[in-house]
Amino acid sequence: MASAGPRSEWCTNERELYDMHTDPYQMVNLYQSTGFLLGNPVEKVTSCLKGLMMVLKRCQGQQCVSHGIHYIQRVM
Repeated sequence: MASAGPRSEWCTNERELYDMHTDPYQMVNLYQSTGFLLGNPVEKVTSCLKGLMMVLKRCQGQQCVSHGIHYIQRVM
């Protein structure tokens, strides 16, 4: 199963997304790809991850884990 991560977003508006299963050395940035990752279009995965970052930056401790899991289950 593919792993969607890591995902990076920089202050310069540069963005990175790598499939750590097929690209462990992070050579192919998938962020602008029109392909699929985790059985979904890359655009949907990046949108989901962006939303997840918004959810996680507002929580603390164990609350983050449950919020993150529920968010991913709801959108993917």
